[in-house]
Amino acid sequence: MKILLFISVLLFVSCAPEKGQRRSGFEDYTYTVSDLKSDKGEPKSTVQNELNDEYEMYHYEDETYQVSGHKVIAKYRNPSEKEENIQYWRHHLKSDYYKIAPSKSQGHTKMYVLSCQSKGLTIYFNGEGDVKRIAQSLRRRQ
Repeated sequence: MKILLFISVLLFVSCAPEKGQRRSGFEDYTYTVSDLKSDKGEPKSTVQNELNDEYEMYHYEDETYQVSGHKVIAKYRNPSEKEENIQYWRHHLKSDYYKIAPSKSQGHTKMYVLSCQSKGLTIYFNGEGDVKRIAQSLRRRQ
């Protein structure tokens, strides 16, 4: 029995990735902070993300960018006039797979999330169908 346990532990340790091979999870993000600053200039403000201190939020006039280290992970913005209703997004994404679910965030009004992984989009809207915020992942698409 001890031999079997020893072989199991040895097999587990030998199959684990080496320290140099571990992935941070951000390898597919190619847009960097220096790219962002050269495109948009210096942010109006930079704050630590309230929900996860691994991220910083770079605030510009009309957009907010989520940053981890030197990689830009996501862009958040308000909807344009034509994007203000969830029906626009349902029609716009009709040929893509998307799902709608209640938002996990706690607030006074019931919020919903439309997420489309193939486009890297997350649309936040209320029960009346009014779009409140648009999030876009900046991960490189395959």
